Amino acid sequence: MVEEIILVIYTALVFLLQYIYYLCGRGKGTCIFNVLKKMASINVLYIKVLQAFPSRDKLLTLEQENELQRYTDNVPYTKEDIDDEFLRHFEKDGNQTLLLENNGFPIRAGSISLVYGGILDNNPVIVKVGRKNIKVKIESALKQLKYIVWLITLFNSKISVDINDFLNEHRQLFLKQIDFASELNHLQKMKNNFKNIDNVIIPTVYPEFTKKYSNMIVMDYIDGVTLNNIDDDDKDKYVEIIIKYFLKSWMYDRFYHGDFHPGNIIFVKNETCKIGVIDFGLMNALTEFEQSGIHSFMSIMSTSDNYREGIRQFTNDIIRPKHTYDNLEDSVKEDILLRISIIIKAGFSRSYLNASDLNIINIFLRDYNLNVDPCICKFIIAITVLDSVVQRVSKGANYIDLIQRYAKSMFLTDLADLIEM
Repeated sequence: MVEEIILVIYTALVFLLQYIYYLCGRGKGTCIFNVLKKMASINVLYIKVLQAFPSRDKLLTLEQENELQRYTDNVPYTKEDIDDEFLRHFEKDGNQTLLLENNGFPIRAGSISLVYGGILDNNPVIVKVGRKNIKVKIESALKQLKYIVWLITLFNSKISVDINDFLNEHRQLFLKQIDFASELNHLQKMKNNFKNIDNVIIPTVYPEFTKKYSNMIVMDYIDGVTLNNIDDDDKDKYVEIIIKYFLKSWMYDRFYHGDFHPGNIIFVKNETCKIGVIDFGLMNALTEFEQSGIHSFMSIMSTSDNYREGIRQFTNDIIRPKHTYDNLEDSVKEDILLRISIIIKAGFSRSYLNASDLNIINIFLRDYNLNVDPCICKFIIAITVLDSVVQRVSKGANYIDLIQRYAKSMFLTDLADLIEM
């Protein structure tokens, strides 16, 4: 309890200092960026949760978003995060076919796991091991975050969020990421989905290790480079592959990556450009009904000359509860349709549609006891993340135009373009 009180006081002082700077003329985005950096220095789990905050404004610049993402792509770790007891047990257990490199020290760290390089039967592999006591740390961080989130909403009236629901959702997301048995199944399913796609590499996983050690997963090493090391001439090629990977996962396979950011993409170039996709702890599946709603939304994007008719179908598919919407007077439905049309057209006109737009839609729908289907919420947030990925790979690329191009091809050719990639 004392630790929580100290954290709240420290957080309040950080907010107060940046608020004073804001009153003195410093930009709001810069102040918020400084707060997030301070929070990340305490616990990177804080930053991953706070980055998900819904807001009506795009508060951070692309450069600021990139810097925060670089921090979460390669998270600092301490000796206390290394599960020495498990590693000693692993070595004594007769695992001679798998040897850890780098003297047994991690080569990279994520918020949930530490990543080791290894050799398995003379082939390079990646070994993920959960941080020591990570479940306890997750519960502690989320408990403390309740007070931090309250402070954020106090300082920013444009944020509309139910704190308990918000934190419970992220509790489930974090707990999914430490379930390596599920990640193993996700990896195998994704590899099967892309087994005939030459320019997307999903690593082969070795299930015998995870079945024996629940906090470990072993997979093939993908030989490639990070985002910062790709050639300028290849950036547009990589963007095309990334968008097609995204669309195929959502629209064709109904099984998509729940943590898709540049840190989980490896850029490969031999004769041709390819991407390797990693880290499948967070994956989600769609029902056929949910896919239908997303199909309606994609239809709007691919036929921008007929927004109103597309949004009419989209509204009918995704507003919940459906019986409440169906019982509204026609004039009220037309008003809802008009307001959604304005928001979506405004989003497309500035080349991005984001969670802030969704937040505005949900706010006025509450007046009618309605809300947007959660699946569509996830899809729009995923598109926002995709925009961030595309902008980091090729600054200035218009992901809306690119999605429209590929989506239009998809609807005209019954997914043939996506299947061929």
